[in-house]
Amino acid sequence: MRWRTYALCGRRRGTRSLLCQWTVLSMIPEVSLSLSLLSLCSFETKNLTKFSMGNTLSLVASMVTPLGIGTAIGISMRDDVKSWYPTIRKPAWTPPNWIFGPVWTALYGMMGFASHRVAGMVGWTSKPLQLYAANLVLNFLWSPLFFKWHRLGAAACDITALLGVLYATIVEFSKVDELSGRLLLPYLGWSCYATALTYNIWLNNRDS
Repeated sequence: MRWRTYALCGRRRGTRSLLCQWTVLSMIPEVSLSLSLLSLCSFETKNLTKFSMGNTLSLVASMVTPLGIGTAIGISMRDDVKSWYPTIRKPAWTPPNWIFGPVWTALYGMMGFASHRVAGMVGWTSKPLQLYAANLVLNFLWSPLFFKWHRLGAAACDITALLGVLYATIVEFSKVDELSGRLLLPYLGWSCYATALTYNIWLNNRDS
């Protein structure tokens, strides 16, 4: 529904070329979610406060960083996902491959928006943002460990550490801004699921 609102607004303002570009990009699932999240955050923030150029750049950087790095890592793992991943033993509750891109795009977008809000209140060098940075490092490390190097045990250890750091990040974010803490809850839920899946695959493929 929000996409339709933005599309109608663009049409009424006469920005037909931009609207066409939006439509084409929205046909790509990951890009579509990214555009939606960026537009939603920008729209709502502009209605809450008078946005300066610095804050605008901070918002864009906060969201593009996890989205960009996450997407780049995902693209680099594409061949391994298609070739090696189907050959290993997995539980019946393993999600289909196509769902990872849209889910992570949405989660990275929410993470970026939450970090922007917290950074605007306590600064990028504060404890909450240091924990967030550590969480991102562990997050980005998991995919190469699992898909590229096939180090399933190391990937299990990595994602276990990620859960601990993520929980601490949510606690610290919530102390600063309750909404930012809540924005990380879907990420926590998905990470718990990914942890169970990682351990299951590791234990069932130790002999391979």
